[in-house]
Amino acid sequence: MIIRLLITCLLIVVSWFTLCAGGITAGSIDTSINKNGYAYIISIGVNDYKSRNCPYNMLFDNCLSDAKLLDSFFTQQSVSTLQGKINHYLLLNQSANKDSILAYLNLVIEKAKPEDYFIFNFAGRTDMLAGANGDKEIYFVPFGLQNICDTAEVKSKSISLSQLRGLLQLVQANHQLFVSEAGNSEDFGKMFVKGLIESSPDIASISSKNRVFIVPDKFGLDYFNCNSQIIQGAPISYFLRNISSSRNIFELFGNKTNRNKFVYDVIHQEHACNLPQKPYTTFFFEKELVDDLKYFFTRQEEKQNQRGAAVFNTAIDKSKLAIGKKFALVIGTNEYKEWTPLNNAVKDAEAIAAELENSFGFDVRLLKNPLLDTVYSVIRSYSKQMDSSDQLLIYFAGHGDFDEQFFNDGFLVMKNSASTKNDPYRKTYIQHSALQRIINNLPSRQILVVFDVCYGGTFDEKVSKKSYKVNEQKTGNAQENYINKKLEHHTRVYISSGNKNTVPDGYKGEHSPFAIRFLEALRTKGGISGILTKSRIFSFVEGLDSEPIMGGFGDDEPGSEFILIAK
Repeated sequence: MIIRLLITCLLIVVSWFTLCAGGITAGSIDTSINKNGYAYIISIGVNDYKSRNCPYNMLFDNCLSDAKLLDSFFTQQSVSTLQGKINHYLLLNQSANKDSILAYLNLVIEKAKPEDYFIFNFAGRTDMLAGANGDKEIYFVPFGLQNICDTAEVKSKSISLSQLRGLLQLVQANHQLFVSEAGNSEDFGKMFVKGLIESSPDIASISSKNRVFIVPDKFGLDYFNCNSQIIQGAPISYFLRNISSSRNIFELFGNKTNRNKFVYDVIHQEHACNLPQKPYTTFFFEKELVDDLKYFFTRQEEKQNQRGAAVFNTAIDKSKLAIGKKFALVIGTNEYKEWTPLNNAVKDAEAIAAELENSFGFDVRLLKNPLLDTVYSVIRSYSKQMDSSDQLLIYFAGHGDFDEQFFNDGFLVMKNSASTKNDPYRKTYIQHSALQRIINNLPSRQILVVFDVCYGGTFDEKVSKKSYKVNEQKTGNAQENYINKKLEHHTRVYISSGNKNTVPDGYKGEHSPFAIRFLEALRTKGGISGILTKSRIFSFVEGLDSEPIMGGFGDDEPGSEFILIAK
Protein backbone atom coordinates (compact mmCIF):
# COMPACT_ATOMS: atom_id res chain seq x y z
CA MET A 1 0.00 0.00 0.00
CA ILE A 2 2.93 2.36 0.63
CA ILE A 3 4.02 2.07 -2.99
CA ARG A 4 0.44 2.55 -4.19
CA LEU A 5 0.08 5.74 -2.15
CA LEU A 6 3.30 7.06 -3.62
CA ILE A 7 2.04 6.34 -7.12
CA THR A 8 -1.31 8.03 -6.38
CA CYS A 9 0.50 11.18 -5.21
CA LEU A 10 2.77 10.92 -8.19
CA LEU A 11 -0.25 10.82 -10.55
CA ILE A 12 -1.47 14.14 -9.20
CA VAL A 13 1.93 15.79 -9.61
CA VAL A 14 2.56 14.36 -13.07
CA SER A 15 -0.95 15.21 -14.23
CA TRP A 16 -0.42 18.85 -13.20
CA PHE A 17 3.00 18.92 -14.83
CA THR A 18 1.61 17.52 -18.09
CA LEU A 19 -1.14 20.14 -18.22
CA CYS A 20 1.30 22.96 -17.53
CA ALA A 21 4.27 21.81 -19.60
CA GLY A 22 2.50 19.95 -22.37
CA GLY A 23 4.72 16.86 -22.06
CA ILE A 24 7.37 16.12 -24.67
CA THR A 25 7.09 15.85 -28.42
CA ALA A 26 6.09 12.50 -29.92
CA GLY A 27 9.01 10.23 -30.62
CA SER A 28 11.52 12.16 -28.52
CA ILE A 29 13.83 10.15 -26.26
CA ASP A 30 14.97 11.01 -22.76
CA THR A 31 18.46 12.48 -23.14
CA SER A 32 19.51 11.11 -19.75
CA ILE A 33 19.26 7.53 -21.07
CA ASN A 34 22.61 5.90 -21.77
CA LYS A 35 22.43 4.84 -25.42
CA ASN A 36 25.86 3.21 -25.50
CA GLY A 37 24.73 -0.09 -24.05
CA TYR A 38 23.15 -3.19 -25.56
CA ALA A 39 19.76 -4.56 -24.57
CA TYR A 40 19.51 -8.20 -23.50
CA ILE A 41 15.92 -9.44 -23.43
CA ILE A 42 14.63 -12.79 -22.21
CA SER A 43 10.89 -13.29 -22.68
CA ILE A 44 9.37 -16.58 -21.54
CA GLY A 45 5.88 -17.85 -22.29
CA VAL A 46 4.34 -21.22 -21.35
CA ASN A 47 0.72 -22.25 -22.01
CA ASP A 48 1.20 -25.97 -22.40
CA TYR A 49 1.19 -27.41 -18.88
CA LYS A 50 0.23 -30.96 -17.95
CA SER A 51 -1.96 -31.40 -14.90
CA ARG A 52 -3.78 -34.25 -13.19
CA ASN A 53 -6.22 -34.21 -10.29
CA CYS A 54 -5.85 -30.48 -9.79
CA PRO A 55 -8.34 -28.83 -7.41
CA TYR A 56 -8.66 -25.77 -9.68
CA ASN A 57 -8.51 -24.74 -13.33
CA MET A 58 -4.94 -24.95 -14.64
CA LEU A 59 -5.59 -23.69 -18.20
CA PHE A 60 -3.44 -20.86 -19.55
CA ASP A 61 -4.62 -19.28 -22.80
CA ASN A 62 -2.57 -16.12 -23.27
CA CYS A 63 0.90 -16.59 -21.76
CA LEU A 64 2.36 -17.56 -25.13
CA SER A 65 0.91 -14.59 -26.98
CA ASP A 66 1.85 -12.16 -24.17
CA ALA A 67 5.48 -13.32 -24.30
CA LYS A 68 5.56 -12.92 -28.10
CA LEU A 69 3.96 -9.48 -28.02
CA LEU A 70 6.16 -8.19 -25.20
CA ASP A 71 9.28 -9.54 -26.92
CA SER A 72 8.28 -7.64 -30.05
CA PHE A 73 7.48 -4.51 -28.03
CA PHE A 74 10.75 -4.55 -26.07
CA THR A 75 12.68 -5.20 -29.29
CA GLN A 76 11.06 -2.27 -31.11
CA GLN A 77 11.66 0.03 -28.16
CA SER A 78 15.30 -1.08 -28.00
CA VAL A 79 15.80 -0.52 -31.72
CA SER A 80 14.50 3.04 -31.52
CA THR A 81 16.56 3.86 -28.42
CA LEU A 82 19.80 1.91 -28.80
CA GLN A 83 20.12 1.94 -32.60
CA GLY A 84 19.55 -1.78 -32.95
CA LYS A 85 22.05 -2.97 -30.34
CA ILE A 86 19.92 -5.79 -29.04
CA ASN A 87 20.08 -9.47 -28.17
CA HIS A 88 16.64 -10.96 -27.55
CA TYR A 89 15.72 -14.52 -26.68
CA LEU A 90 12.10 -15.67 -26.99
CA LEU A 91 11.43 -18.97 -25.19
CA LEU A 92 8.01 -20.53 -25.82
CA ASN A 93 6.59 -23.84 -24.55
CA GLN A 94 9.10 -26.57 -25.54
CA SER A 95 11.97 -24.06 -25.76
CA ALA A 96 11.06 -22.75 -22.29
CA ASN A 97 12.23 -25.84 -20.42
CA LYS A 98 14.36 -25.40 -17.30
CA ASP A 99 17.70 -26.19 -18.97
CA SER A 100 17.03 -23.74 -21.80
CA ILE A 101 15.98 -20.91 -19.47
CA LEU A 102 19.09 -21.39 -17.33
CA ALA A 103 21.29 -21.59 -20.44
CA TYR A 104 20.05 -18.22 -21.74
CA LEU A 105 20.40 -16.61 -18.32
CA ASN A 106 24.00 -17.82 -18.25
CA LEU A 107 24.49 -16.43 -21.76
CA VAL A 108 23.42 -12.98 -20.52
CA ILE A 109 25.74 -13.36 -17.52
CA GLU A 110 28.56 -14.10 -19.93
CA LYS A 111 27.91 -11.23 -22.36
CA ALA A 112 26.29 -8.30 -20.54
CA LYS A 113 28.44 -5.37 -19.43
CA PRO A 114 27.68 -2.70 -16.77
CA GLU A 115 26.53 -0.15 -19.38
CA ASP A 116 23.96 -2.59 -20.82
CA TYR A 117 20.24 -3.18 -20.19
CA PHE A 118 18.60 -6.45 -19.14
CA ILE A 119 14.86 -7.13 -19.47
CA PHE A 120 13.32 -10.32 -18.07
CA ASN A 121 9.69 -11.26 -18.62
CA PHE A 122 8.01 -14.46 -17.43
CA ALA A 123 4.46 -15.36 -18.52
CA GLY A 124 3.37 -18.69 -17.17
CA ARG A 125 2.69 -20.61 -14.00
CA THR A 126 4.22 -19.96 -10.58
CA ASP A 127 3.68 -21.81 -7.33
CA MET A 128 4.09 -20.49 -3.80
CA LEU A 129 5.31 -23.46 -1.78
CA ALA A 130 6.75 -23.94 1.69
CA GLY A 131 10.48 -24.60 1.86
CA ALA A 132 12.39 -26.86 4.25
CA ASN A 133 12.38 -24.20 6.99
CA GLY A 134 8.69 -23.42 6.52
CA ASP A 135 9.22 -20.12 4.67
CA LYS A 136 7.29 -19.61 1.44
CA GLU A 137 9.24 -19.73 -1.83
CA ILE A 138 8.14 -18.83 -5.37
CA TYR A 139 8.77 -21.45 -8.03
CA PHE A 140 8.66 -20.50 -11.72
CA VAL A 141 7.23 -23.51 -13.52
CA PRO A 142 8.88 -24.17 -16.91
CA PHE A 143 7.71 -26.45 -19.70
CA GLY A 144 8.20 -30.20 -19.31
CA LEU A 145 6.65 -31.17 -15.97
CA GLN A 146 4.41 -34.23 -16.05
CA ASN A 147 2.02 -32.84 -13.44
CA ILE A 148 2.19 -29.27 -12.20
CA CYS A 149 -0.09 -30.19 -9.30
CA ASP A 150 2.59 -32.52 -7.94
CA THR A 151 4.33 -30.39 -5.30
CA ALA A 152 7.44 -32.58 -5.21
CA GLU A 153 7.87 -32.39 -8.99
CA VAL A 154 7.35 -28.61 -9.00
CA LYS A 155 10.08 -28.14 -6.38
CA SER A 156 12.56 -30.43 -8.14
CA LYS A 157 12.00 -29.34 -11.75
CA SER A 158 11.10 -25.66 -11.48
CA ILE A 159 13.30 -22.60 -10.97
CA SER A 160 13.03 -21.24 -7.43
CA LEU A 161 13.16 -17.52 -6.82
CA SER A 162 16.32 -17.96 -4.74
CA GLN A 163 17.99 -19.80 -7.64
CA LEU A 164 16.90 -17.04 -10.02
CA ARG A 165 18.26 -14.41 -7.63
CA GLY A 166 21.64 -16.16 -7.51
CA LEU A 167 21.90 -15.99 -11.30
CA LEU A 168 20.60 -12.44 -11.66
CA GLN A 169 23.16 -11.21 -9.13
CA LEU A 170 25.80 -12.12 -11.71
CA VAL A 171 24.25 -10.12 -14.56
CA GLN A 172 26.54 -7.10 -14.86
CA ALA A 173 24.03 -4.86 -16.69
CA ASN A 174 23.33 -1.98 -14.32
CA HIS A 175 19.86 -1.30 -15.76
CA GLN A 176 17.44 -4.18 -15.20
CA LEU A 177 13.69 -4.49 -15.75
CA PHE A 178 11.58 -7.40 -14.44
CA VAL A 179 8.01 -7.94 -15.61
CA SER A 180 5.77 -10.80 -14.54
CA GLU A 181 2.05 -11.37 -14.07
CA ALA A 182 2.49 -15.00 -13.03
CA GLY A 183 1.22 -14.36 -9.53
CA ASN A 184 -1.07 -17.08 -8.18
CA SER A 185 -1.45 -15.55 -4.72
CA GLU A 186 -1.91 -12.16 -3.09
CA ASP A 187 1.70 -12.24 -1.91
CA PHE A 188 3.27 -12.76 -5.35
CA GLY A 189 4.31 -9.16 -6.03
CA LYS A 190 5.73 -8.70 -2.53
CA MET A 191 7.60 -12.02 -2.60
CA PHE A 192 8.89 -11.48 -6.15
CA VAL A 193 10.40 -8.10 -5.37
CA LYS A 194 11.64 -9.14 -1.94
CA GLY A 195 13.42 -12.13 -3.48
CA LEU A 196 15.32 -10.10 -6.08
CA ILE A 197 16.23 -6.84 -4.36
CA GLU A 198 19.49 -6.32 -2.49
CA SER A 199 19.75 -7.77 0.99
CA SER A 200 19.27 -4.44 2.77
CA PRO A 201 18.13 -0.86 2.07
CA ASP A 202 21.66 0.32 2.87
CA ILE A 203 23.24 -1.82 0.16
CA ALA A 204 20.52 -0.97 -2.35
CA SER A 205 21.10 2.73 -1.77
CA ILE A 206 24.78 2.57 -2.78
CA SER A 207 24.58 -0.16 -5.41
CA SER A 208 25.13 0.83 -9.04
CA LYS A 209 22.25 -1.43 -10.05
CA ASN A 210 19.11 0.35 -11.27
CA ARG A 211 16.38 -2.28 -11.00
CA VAL A 212 12.75 -1.74 -11.94
CA PHE A 213 9.91 -4.17 -11.20
CA ILE A 214 6.43 -4.19 -12.75
CA VAL A 215 4.13 -6.71 -11.08
CA PRO A 216 0.45 -7.07 -10.17
CA ASP A 217 -0.58 -5.79 -6.78
CA LYS A 218 -2.14 -9.17 -5.99
CA PHE A 219 -3.15 -11.97 -8.38
CA GLY A 220 -2.01 -12.02 -12.00
CA LEU A 221 -4.72 -12.24 -14.66
CA ASP A 222 -4.66 -14.20 -17.94
CA TYR A 223 -7.34 -11.96 -19.54
CA PHE A 224 -9.49 -9.07 -18.33
CA ASN A 225 -12.49 -6.89 -19.01
CA CYS A 226 -11.78 -3.34 -20.19
CA ASN A 227 -14.98 -1.32 -20.40
CA SER A 228 -17.09 -4.35 -21.31
CA GLN A 229 -14.53 -5.55 -23.87
CA ILE A 230 -12.71 -8.82 -23.15
CA ILE A 231 -8.96 -8.35 -23.68
CA GLN A 232 -7.16 -11.61 -24.46
CA GLY A 233 -3.96 -11.10 -22.50
CA ALA A 234 -2.67 -9.96 -19.14
CA PRO A 235 -3.34 -6.33 -18.10
CA ILE A 236 0.26 -5.14 -17.58
CA SER A 237 1.31 -6.68 -20.89
CA TYR A 238 -1.58 -4.86 -22.58
CA PHE A 239 -0.91 -1.51 -20.85
CA LEU A 240 2.81 -1.54 -21.69
CA ARG A 241 2.19 -2.30 -25.34
CA ASN A 242 -0.35 0.50 -25.59
CA ILE A 243 1.61 3.37 -24.05
CA SER A 244 1.40 6.63 -25.94
CA SER A 245 3.80 7.21 -28.83
CA SER A 246 5.63 9.87 -26.81
CA ARG A 247 6.68 7.33 -24.18
CA ASN A 248 9.50 4.76 -24.23
CA ILE A 249 10.20 1.81 -21.91
CA PHE A 250 13.78 3.02 -21.42
CA GLU A 251 12.44 6.12 -19.68
CA LEU A 252 12.14 3.89 -16.62
CA PHE A 253 15.95 4.15 -16.43
CA GLY A 254 16.20 7.85 -17.31
CA ASN A 255 15.39 11.10 -15.55
CA LYS A 256 12.73 11.17 -12.87
CA THR A 257 10.31 13.42 -14.75
CA ASN A 258 9.96 11.19 -17.79
CA ARG A 259 10.00 8.07 -15.63
CA ASN A 260 7.02 9.44 -13.71
CA LYS A 261 5.23 10.26 -16.95
CA PHE A 262 5.68 6.67 -18.08
CA VAL A 263 4.18 5.39 -14.81
CA TYR A 264 1.32 7.83 -15.16
CA ASP A 265 0.59 6.64 -18.72
CA VAL A 266 0.31 3.01 -17.59
CA ILE A 267 -1.76 3.75 -14.47
CA HIS A 268 -4.02 6.06 -16.52
CA GLN A 269 -4.82 3.14 -18.84
CA GLU A 270 -5.65 0.96 -15.87
CA HIS A 271 -8.05 3.59 -14.53
CA ALA A 272 -9.63 4.05 -17.96
CA CYS A 273 -10.32 0.29 -18.20
CA ASN A 274 -12.01 0.36 -14.80
CA LEU A 275 -10.51 -3.00 -13.82
CA PRO A 276 -12.51 -4.99 -11.24
CA GLN A 277 -9.26 -5.81 -9.42
CA LYS A 278 -8.11 -2.43 -8.12
CA PRO A 279 -5.33 -1.54 -7.82
CA TYR A 280 -3.55 -3.87 -10.26
CA THR A 281 -0.27 -2.52 -11.63
CA THR A 282 2.59 -1.84 -9.23
CA PHE A 283 5.91 -0.21 -10.14
CA PHE A 284 8.89 -0.64 -7.86
CA PHE A 285 12.11 1.36 -8.39
CA GLU A 286 14.76 -0.16 -6.17
CA LYS A 287 17.23 2.71 -6.51
CA GLU A 288 14.94 5.72 -6.11
CA LEU A 289 12.52 4.33 -3.55
CA VAL A 290 15.04 2.78 -1.19
CA ASP A 291 13.02 3.80 1.84
CA ASP A 292 10.21 1.51 0.75
CA LEU A 293 12.51 -1.51 0.97
CA LYS A 294 11.55 -1.79 4.63
CA TYR A 295 8.08 -2.75 3.47
CA PHE A 296 9.57 -5.96 2.09
CA PHE A 297 11.32 -7.08 5.27
CA THR A 298 9.94 -8.56 8.46
CA ARG A 299 10.92 -7.03 11.79
CA GLN A 300 13.37 -9.84 12.39
CA GLU A 301 15.06 -9.23 9.04
CA GLU A 302 15.28 -5.51 9.73
CA LYS A 303 17.03 -6.26 13.02
CA GLN A 304 19.49 -8.53 11.23
CA ASN A 305 20.20 -5.87 8.61
CA GLN A 306 21.24 -3.43 11.33
CA ARG A 307 23.97 -5.68 12.70
CA GLY A 308 27.56 -5.20 11.61
CA ALA A 309 29.12 -1.87 10.83
CA ALA A 310 27.26 1.37 11.38
CA VAL A 311 25.29 2.83 8.50
CA PHE A 312 26.86 6.06 7.32
CA ASN A 313 24.29 8.44 5.85
CA THR A 314 26.20 11.69 5.41
CA ALA A 315 29.49 12.86 3.99
CA ILE A 316 32.40 12.78 6.41
CA ASP A 317 35.33 15.14 6.87
CA LYS A 318 38.07 12.69 5.94
CA SER A 319 40.81 15.02 7.18
CA LYS A 320 39.66 14.21 10.73
CA LEU A 321 40.11 10.47 10.32
CA ALA A 322 43.13 8.90 11.95
CA ILE A 323 44.37 6.88 9.03
CA GLY A 324 47.86 6.77 7.56
CA LYS A 325 48.99 5.36 4.23
CA LYS A 326 46.91 2.81 2.32
CA PHE A 327 48.68 -0.17 0.78
CA ALA A 328 47.20 -2.93 -1.39
CA LEU A 329 48.81 -6.11 -2.67
CA VAL A 330 46.72 -7.61 -5.49
CA ILE A 331 47.71 -11.00 -6.88
CA GLY A 332 46.23 -12.80 -9.88
CA THR A 333 47.54 -16.04 -11.33
CA ASN A 334 46.41 -17.62 -14.60
CA GLU A 335 49.61 -19.43 -15.57
CA TYR A 336 50.86 -22.50 -13.70
CA LYS A 337 53.77 -24.88 -14.04
CA GLU A 338 51.82 -28.04 -13.23
CA TRP A 339 48.25 -26.87 -12.57
CA THR A 340 45.47 -26.24 -15.08
CA PRO A 341 45.61 -22.63 -16.33
CA LEU A 342 42.81 -20.22 -15.40
CA ASN A 343 41.12 -17.64 -17.62
CA ASN A 344 40.15 -14.72 -15.43
CA ALA A 345 42.27 -14.42 -12.28
CA VAL A 346 44.66 -11.86 -13.78
CA LYS A 347 41.82 -9.85 -15.30
CA ASP A 348 40.05 -9.83 -11.92
CA ALA A 349 43.23 -8.65 -10.21
CA GLU A 350 43.82 -5.87 -12.76
CA ALA A 351 40.27 -4.50 -12.40
CA ILE A 352 40.34 -4.63 -8.60
CA ALA A 353 43.78 -3.01 -8.47
CA ALA A 354 42.51 -0.16 -10.66
CA GLU A 355 39.46 0.44 -8.43
CA LEU A 356 41.51 0.43 -5.23
CA GLU A 357 43.99 2.91 -6.69
CA ASN A 358 41.62 5.23 -8.55
CA SER A 359 38.62 5.24 -6.21
CA PHE A 360 40.22 4.77 -2.79
CA GLY A 361 43.78 6.07 -3.22
CA PHE A 362 45.63 2.86 -2.35
CA ASP A 363 49.30 2.45 -3.17
CA VAL A 364 48.80 -0.75 -5.18
CA ARG A 365 51.33 -3.45 -5.93
CA LEU A 366 49.91 -5.70 -8.68
CA LEU A 367 51.52 -9.12 -9.12
CA LYS A 368 50.53 -11.12 -12.19
CA ASN A 369 51.48 -14.81 -12.24
CA PRO A 370 54.09 -14.35 -9.49
CA LEU A 371 56.47 -16.95 -8.14
CA LEU A 372 56.13 -18.06 -4.51
CA ASP A 373 59.26 -16.25 -3.33
CA THR A 374 58.09 -13.01 -4.96
CA VAL A 375 54.89 -13.01 -2.90
CA TYR A 376 56.77 -13.64 0.33
CA SER A 377 59.32 -10.93 -0.56
CA VAL A 378 56.66 -8.27 -1.20
CA ILE A 379 54.76 -9.10 2.00
CA ARG A 380 58.00 -8.92 3.94
CA SER A 381 58.74 -5.49 2.44
CA TYR A 382 55.55 -4.14 4.01
CA SER A 383 56.96 -4.85 7.46
CA LYS A 384 59.58 -2.17 6.76
CA GLN A 385 57.24 0.31 5.00
CA MET A 386 54.22 0.43 7.26
CA ASP A 387 53.47 1.71 10.71
CA SER A 388 50.48 1.07 12.97
CA SER A 389 48.23 3.75 11.47
CA ASP A 390 48.52 2.36 7.93
CA GLN A 391 46.13 0.02 6.14
CA LEU A 392 46.86 -3.10 4.12
CA LEU A 393 44.47 -4.92 1.80
CA ILE A 394 45.63 -8.17 0.18
CA TYR A 395 43.68 -9.82 -2.65
CA PHE A 396 44.41 -13.29 -4.03
CA ALA A 397 42.82 -14.67 -7.21
CA GLY A 398 43.88 -18.04 -8.56
CA HIS A 399 44.01 -21.70 -7.62
CA GLY A 400 43.65 -22.85 -4.03
CA ASP A 401 43.97 -26.30 -2.50
CA PHE A 402 43.25 -28.13 0.74
CA ASP A 403 45.03 -31.13 2.29
CA GLU A 404 42.84 -33.06 4.69
CA GLN A 405 45.08 -36.03 5.45
CA PHE A 406 48.42 -34.59 6.54
CA PHE A 407 48.21 -30.82 7.13
CA ASN A 408 44.47 -30.26 7.56
CA ASP A 409 45.15 -26.83 6.09
CA GLY A 410 44.55 -24.79 2.94
CA PHE A 411 47.14 -23.59 0.43
CA LEU A 412 47.57 -20.90 -2.23
CA VAL A 413 48.90 -22.24 -5.51
CA MET A 414 51.59 -20.11 -7.16
CA LYS A 415 52.87 -20.16 -10.74
CA ASN A 416 55.81 -22.41 -9.80
CA SER A 417 53.86 -24.70 -7.47
CA ALA A 418 54.34 -28.35 -8.39
CA SER A 419 51.50 -30.84 -8.57
CA THR A 420 50.45 -32.46 -5.31
CA LYS A 421 51.83 -35.71 -6.67
CA ASN A 422 55.29 -34.21 -7.20
CA ASP A 423 55.12 -32.07 -4.06
CA PRO A 424 53.14 -34.04 -1.43
CA TYR A 425 54.51 -31.85 1.41
CA ARG A 426 53.46 -28.60 -0.32
CA LYS A 427 56.90 -26.95 -0.18
CA THR A 428 56.10 -24.98 -3.34
CA TYR A 429 52.79 -23.65 -1.99
CA ILE A 430 51.83 -20.86 0.40
CA GLN A 431 50.27 -22.50 3.44
CA HIS A 432 47.32 -20.66 4.99
CA SER A 433 48.46 -21.05 8.59
CA ALA A 434 51.95 -19.75 7.73
CA LEU A 435 50.54 -16.83 5.73
CA GLN A 436 48.20 -15.99 8.59
CA ARG A 437 51.07 -15.75 11.08
CA ILE A 438 53.18 -13.61 8.71
CA ILE A 439 50.34 -11.16 8.01
CA ASN A 440 49.31 -11.04 11.65
CA ASN A 441 52.82 -9.87 12.62
CA LEU A 442 52.81 -6.87 10.23
CA PRO A 443 52.76 -3.51 12.05
CA SER A 444 49.55 -2.20 10.46
CA ARG A 445 46.50 -2.25 12.75
CA GLN A 446 44.07 -2.51 9.83
CA ILE A 447 44.46 -5.54 7.55
CA LEU A 448 41.91 -7.17 5.26
CA VAL A 449 42.69 -10.31 3.23
CA VAL A 450 40.36 -11.28 0.38
CA PHE A 451 40.49 -14.70 -1.27
CA ASP A 452 38.92 -15.65 -4.58
CA VAL A 453 40.42 -19.12 -4.60
CA CYS A 454 39.15 -22.62 -3.93
CA TYR A 455 39.07 -23.50 -0.21
CA GLY A 456 39.77 -19.86 0.70
CA GLY A 457 37.62 -20.14 3.82
CA THR A 458 40.13 -22.50 5.38
CA PHE A 459 42.43 -19.51 5.89
CA ASP A 460 40.79 -19.33 9.31
CA GLU A 461 40.47 -22.62 11.14
CA LYS A 462 37.29 -21.43 12.79
CA VAL A 463 35.74 -20.78 9.34
CA SER A 464 33.01 -18.69 10.90
CA LYS A 465 31.38 -15.35 10.23
CA LYS A 466 31.56 -12.54 12.74
CA SER A 467 29.05 -9.76 13.13
CA TYR A 468 28.85 -6.95 15.66
CA LYS A 469 25.73 -5.29 16.86
CA VAL A 470 25.43 -1.51 16.52
CA ASN A 471 22.52 0.01 18.41
CA GLU A 472 22.10 3.24 16.51
CA GLN A 473 23.05 4.96 13.30
CA LYS A 474 25.75 7.60 13.48
CA THR A 475 25.74 10.99 11.77
CA GLY A 476 28.06 13.99 11.56
CA ASN A 477 30.90 14.13 14.12
CA ALA A 478 29.59 10.99 15.79
CA GLN A 479 30.37 9.13 12.59
CA GLU A 480 33.92 10.49 12.50
CA ASN A 481 34.44 9.56 16.17
CA TYR A 482 32.98 6.12 15.51
CA ILE A 483 35.35 5.51 12.57
CA ASN A 484 38.40 6.71 14.49
CA LYS A 485 37.53 4.34 17.34
CA LYS A 486 37.28 1.51 14.84
CA LEU A 487 40.65 2.45 13.35
CA GLU A 488 42.20 2.08 16.81
CA HIS A 489 41.19 -1.59 16.99
CA HIS A 490 43.64 -4.28 15.98
CA THR A 491 41.88 -5.55 12.85
CA ARG A 492 42.73 -8.87 11.23
CA VAL A 493 39.82 -9.90 9.00
CA TYR A 494 39.26 -11.86 5.83
CA ILE A 495 36.60 -12.40 3.18
CA SER A 496 36.62 -15.56 1.10
CA SER A 497 34.65 -16.37 -2.06
CA GLY A 498 33.89 -19.80 -0.61
CA ASN A 499 34.15 -22.04 2.40
CA LYS A 500 35.84 -25.42 2.35
CA ASN A 501 34.86 -25.90 -1.29
CA THR A 502 35.74 -25.11 -4.89
CA VAL A 503 34.69 -21.78 -6.44
CA PRO A 504 34.09 -20.85 -10.12
CA ASP A 505 36.57 -18.96 -12.32
CA GLY A 506 33.77 -17.54 -14.50
CA TYR A 507 33.44 -17.35 -18.27
CA LYS A 508 36.61 -16.95 -20.30
CA GLY A 509 37.50 -13.30 -20.75
CA GLU A 510 35.09 -12.14 -18.06
CA HIS A 511 35.34 -11.94 -14.26
CA SER A 512 34.68 -14.60 -11.65
CA PRO A 513 31.24 -14.34 -9.97
CA PHE A 514 32.91 -13.20 -6.74
CA ALA A 515 35.01 -10.56 -8.53
CA ILE A 516 31.90 -9.19 -10.25
CA ARG A 517 30.21 -8.51 -6.93
CA PHE A 518 33.41 -7.33 -5.22
CA LEU A 519 34.00 -4.83 -8.02
CA GLU A 520 30.42 -3.63 -7.77
CA ALA A 521 30.95 -2.95 -4.07
CA LEU A 522 34.15 -0.98 -4.76
CA ARG A 523 32.50 1.02 -7.57
CA THR A 524 29.86 2.36 -5.19
CA LYS A 525 32.70 4.25 -3.45
CA GLY A 526 30.68 3.94 -0.25
CA GLY A 527 27.79 6.08 -1.47
CA ILE A 528 27.24 9.56 -0.03
CA SER A 529 29.51 9.03 2.96
CA GLY A 530 32.43 7.70 0.91
CA ILE A 531 32.89 4.94 3.50
CA LEU A 532 32.95 1.27 2.55
CA THR A 533 33.37 -1.34 5.28
CA LYS A 534 34.14 -5.03 5.04
CA SER A 535 30.60 -5.67 6.26
CA ARG A 536 29.16 -3.68 3.39
CA ILE A 537 31.44 -5.47 0.91
CA PHE A 538 30.33 -8.81 2.29
CA SER A 539 26.69 -7.84 1.81
CA PHE A 540 27.38 -7.66 -1.92
CA VAL A 541 28.93 -11.13 -2.18
CA GLU A 542 27.23 -13.22 0.51
CA GLY A 543 24.35 -14.41 -1.69
CA LEU A 544 26.59 -16.15 -4.22
CA ASP A 545 26.20 -19.90 -4.72
CA SER A 546 29.84 -20.42 -3.69
CA GLU A 547 28.78 -19.39 -0.15
CA PRO A 548 31.33 -16.67 0.72
CA ILE A 549 32.29 -16.28 4.36
CA MET A 550 33.79 -13.54 6.50
CA GLY A 551 35.77 -13.83 9.71
CA GLY A 552 38.70 -12.75 11.81
CA PHE A 553 42.11 -14.26 12.42
CA GLY A 554 45.20 -13.78 14.52
CA ASP A 555 45.03 -10.85 16.91
CA ASP A 556 41.72 -9.50 15.63
CA GLU A 557 39.95 -7.59 18.40
CA PRO A 558 36.21 -7.84 19.09
CA GLY A 559 34.37 -4.94 17.49
CA SER A 560 37.02 -4.31 14.83
CA GLU A 561 36.09 -3.20 11.33
CA PHE A 562 38.17 -2.68 8.19
CA ILE A 563 37.19 0.67 6.68
CA LEU A 564 37.86 1.82 3.10
CA ILE A 565 37.65 5.57 2.55
CA ALA A 566 37.02 6.84 -0.98
CA LYS A 567 39.14 9.61 -2.47
